[in-house]
Amino acid sequence: ILAKFNIPIEDTAHYDIILEGKFDLSSKNIRIVLDPVIGPINDCDELQSMDDDITINYTLGNDIDCTTYKQKGEGFAPIGNTTLPYGGIFDGKNYTINGLYINRDTSNYVGLFGEINGSAVVKNVGIINSFVIGKTFVGALVGSNLKGTVENSFSTGIVKGYDNVGGLVGYNDGGTIENSFSYDH
Repeated sequence: ILAKFNIPIEDTAHYDIILEGKFDLSSKNIRIVLDPVIGPINDCDELQSMDDDITINYTLGNDIDCTTYKQKGEGFAPIGNTTLPYGGIFDGKNYTINGLYINRDTSNYVGLFGEINGSAVVKNVGIINSFVIGKTFVGALVGSNLKGTVENSFSTGIVKGYDNVGGLVGYNDGGTIENSFSYDH
């Protein structure tokens, strides 16, 4: 089978080729769907760079230490916001993100993910020893969940804000949260 793709292929991307439906190998038409996954993400700087493309899928490759972001003023900048919410699949692969520091007391949509939309799935990740401060829509993992999915995830630490604040997810509007929890230590 000869195929021509008119898209850039990145060195750090992993592509799964999915063949859908029944097909005859002698057929001239076979549909191929490319589903790019960027990763694995191995440090906090790579995690922060997810904000460069909020539509694709990411995975973690190990536990992430974000404690150095405490020295960077407001700290970690949330991935996605109400104008451009995160819409990919983020799979933490059961790794943790330690020391997430976000100090943005005048900002809305604050968390690792500021806002996720209906096509987003955030799963299999733990946020530990977090310090997250925002104004409204504040959570350690997700500030605002607008019809997205959060599953198999947890957070520990301090989360503060003025309105729509939660330990794991600050605000959930029609989204799904399954097998997940948060606690303050």
